Amino acid sequence: MRPNATVKRDGILFVLSGPSGVGKSTVREKLISELGLIYSISATTRAPRAGEKEGIDYEFITTEEFERRVKANEFVEWARVFGRGYGTPKIQLLVQIKKGNDVLLEIDVQGADQIRMLQSSLGVEIYYIFILPPSLEELRRRQQKRGSDSFVEIEKRFQWALVEISHAHEFDFVVVNKNVEETIGVITEFMKAARSA
Repeated sequence: MRPNATVKRDGILFVLSGPSGVGKSTVREKLISELGLIYSISATTRAPRAGEKEGIDYEFITTEEFERRVKANEFVEWARVFGRGYGTPKIQLLVQIKKGNDVLLEIDVQGADQIRMLQSSLGVEIYYIFILPPSLEELRRRQQKRGSDSFVEIEKRFQWALVEISHAHEFDFVVVNKNVEETIGVITEFMKAARSA
């Protein structure tokens, strides 16, 4: 190798998690645009919400296709949440990382646990980031403000949020989202430090 040749590194996988309504999507979009991250699009059996686009927010698939992919081991992680399937396609994720691209994956705590169990076999550098709400009252207010879910669905989401929050200590970096710009700033610094390590 020539002395001045640059060594190409594999990318890093950043796993972003936190309860529904904590502001993950807003943080994700800013991090992608500011740091040039590749967003790993998850597949889901749920219907698109208002404004969500196929291939940008999610890959919307049928329950039958989801089950086929689970059986074929095509997801790096998957879960059934409130009767809907969610999964992260393995091939696309690993291809981007091997190209040297840093990838951001937004998933729930179940998915993060599955990736932890597979981490050594994936052979990928991974950092886990968890976003907390400023308070449970504020989280409930944000979940209700969405306006797309029934009272029963909101209550289920809130109860599941309590479970997710109890797992925050398992993550490498935890931040309270009081102010979205400050949250993005501290996560950006964490990611820059990870890239230069």
